[in-house]
Amino acid sequence: LVFCLILHKREVETVFNQMSVDVAKDKPLDDKQARLTQSENEASMNIFKPISKSSASTNIIQIDEPSFINSNCPNSDKTGGDEKDGYSVSSDVSKITTEISDDPDAIHAAIEKRKQPLMELAYSEESYVRRLRIVYELYMPAPYRSTPPADASTPGMSSVSPALPVSTSGFEELASKLPLGGPVVPEDLVARWRILWGNWMQLFEWHTGFYEKLKALLDEDPDRIPKLFIDSRARLRSIYSKYCENQIKAAHIAEQHKEFFDEWRIFVGDKEDVVSLLMQPVQRIMRYQLPISEIVKWTERAKIPSLPLWQKALDIMKEIPKDTQLILEVSSIFTLIKMK
Repeated sequence: LVFCLILHKREVETVFNQMSVDVAKDKPLDDKQARLTQSENEASMNIFKPISKSSASTNIIQIDEPSFINSNCPNSDKTGGDEKDGYSVSSDVSKITTEISDDPDAIHAAIEKRKQPLMELAYSEESYVRRLRIVYELYMPAPYRSTPPADASTPGMSSVSPALPVSTSGFEELASKLPLGGPVVPEDLVARWRILWGNWMQLFEWHTGFYEKLKALLDEDPDRIPKLFIDSRARLRSIYSKYCENQIKAAHIAEQHKEFFDEWRIFVGDKEDVVSLLMQPVQRIMRYQLPISEIVKWTERAKIPSLPLWQKALDIMKEIPKDTQLILEVSSIFTLIKMK
């Protein structure tokens, strides 16, 4: 409509220029010039004349706008089109997005791309459980190794540090599988051994079972995975809050005995230092949200009905790290106060 008015205006200007020349020469207007003069006068009057609702709905061109325009406009009507100053705006806000997302090829591509973060979620959990197992089997049993008695005339006798708790939770059996020799755990470190590892064994046992469930759901029905996270919310918050309360203190103990742990790491063939090991649970709980956010994105584009569950799982895995981060900060402050 605007384009037509511009063309009309240019034509009128051309004729008026010619008319000005003719008037200046006292020439009478021809029929075409007279008609254009009348048409221009009527158009000028109509520009300032209010447009009735009936004419707006029947004569004005309908304009379809993207959904984000209507949704963000404070004057838009959420239940239908918006009429303002004589212009009618279509309320079909989903037309453009529907044409894109309903394309079978686009949906298939989204489903295929969703597989990568799903696999990443499972693989990263497997890797995490493997690291938890290394600490549980190669580090935690270290003080429970039997040492030769001071009196060699008493064969078959062995001793375990008296500083260790009575309940060994199977660590003596694990200690018997460790290589012979190697550095001996200092007595002052043995006395703080349980403080050092906190509830690591609890993390290992829980995540071992969690990984098995996650792996099974990945094969059977990946869209049941978010419910696994939702159902685990309270447990995750509990065990990670407890671990983070102790983590700063544990890292301080590890730093004090860095020489021993460097020797022990080489002895058992591990590559990571003990401080890095102690940080892994903290890092893990912070990173769940990364693959889950990608899964949410592709689930939405694939129009899969499980989207609300995935979004809730993502909210949970963003919420728990915030709690643990706060606990770490508070724990760090208390540790600094005690050190002073």
